[in-house]
Amino acid sequence: MLFTVPREVLTKGQARGGKYYRRTPTGNPKRPWRYYYTRKQYEQEHGAKAHVSGGEAQQARQTSNAHPIQQEDTVPPPKGYPTVPAKPSKDEARVGLCGSCVSPPQPIPRLPNLTVEERSAEHRFATAFETHPEELVDFYLKKLKSGEIGDAPNVFSTDDAKLLSPDYNPAGKSDEEIRDARSTLNLAVHQTANAVAKRAFMKHLDTLQSLPEGHPHKTVLITSGGVASGKGYALGNVDEASSIAKTVGAVWDAAGEQNATENEWVHSELTKRGLNGVFVYVDSDPTDTWENPQRGVIERAGKKGRMVDARLFADSYAEGAKNFKAFHDKYKDKTQFLILQNRGKPHLVNEMPQEAFVNGDALYKRASKVIDEKTDIRPAVRRGASIGRRVWGPP
Repeated sequence: MLFTVPREVLTKGQARGGKYYRRTPTGNPKRPWRYYYTRKQYEQEHGAKAHVSGGEAQQARQTSNAHPIQQEDTVPPPKGYPTVPAKPSKDEARVGLCGSCVSPPQPIPRLPNLTVEERSAEHRFATAFETHPEELVDFYLKKLKSGEIGDAPNVFSTDDAKLLSPDYNPAGKSDEEIRDARSTLNLAVHQTANAVAKRAFMKHLDTLQSLPEGHPHKTVLITSGGVASGKGYALGNVDEASSIAKTVGAVWDAAGEQNATENEWVHSELTKRGLNGVFVYVDSDPTDTWENPQRGVIERAGKKGRMVDARLFADSYAEGAKNFKAFHDKYKDKTQFLILQNRGKPHLVNEMPQEAFVNGDALYKRASKVIDEKTDIRPAVRRGASIGRRVWGPP
């Protein structure tokens, strides 16, 4: 089922008429696209190498040791917009908004080194949100409430908000085409989806604030863990966690790619409203969750489409565990925590397991090697796992 933002919200600044050769984002909400009607016109501004034919591209790859995806031509971000950080920190991941940021007023950061197709998907979704933030947030809330997207009306997730993008979730396409779009454009739409989910979550928290003291819905569950760590499975199979999850007023299901950078922000928003938080971390083995044939990232992408880049997958474990531990150490005497180990049968542990702390660069190299050597995956999944080599550099 497809649920995307109404076309009139997303399509502004159309071409003057007729078929155009290329278009590129301008960064101006009133005129978001610059249209080129001939190849010559495009190359006058972007250079003759802006469009390389298949044969030329193959020849270029043969003269370089770089991965083919690194040889692709790119379009720079629109002028005047911030870009995501080149390296993660305790406050910022390589994707999404910074941990404590909310948009608006924070503009949507753009990614570097995207192809024209990726840049167009990024820019269309971002511009729609920057121009109509409340409409997109209300549209997301409406779809959550109706049960058309998401796990429940009170579960807020960046990945669910991606379904509002007509590029990531195209209408009128086959199931295979939809899966391919979700595999290849997951990275491009992440920033805007994160902004939508965060603002919608805050609006929902406002509704909980007025509940009487002691009401179970004045407690909020916040989940962290590496990509495909099995948060839902672990929560449902540990009694102490499942009993809490069934009664809370909201769940912030943090994207693994955010590296547990949002916990300080959530804690602050809860404190402002007199709400309580239960912060959960799920530890899993990243050498298993990447290619596990039953529940791994690659397997999930083959069925559902969404594919996480190998660089971000590695960060989610290496940086996420480190950031959650720092947050836990700071607040463990002030708020409730549940740390679940999901290696084998899920169970509750008292402290962050030592196994949770891994080397991100080594994990990135391993995950990339698996993708390069694995033969039984769709090309779109392979591409979605490898885009980070062009955006941030090879392993």
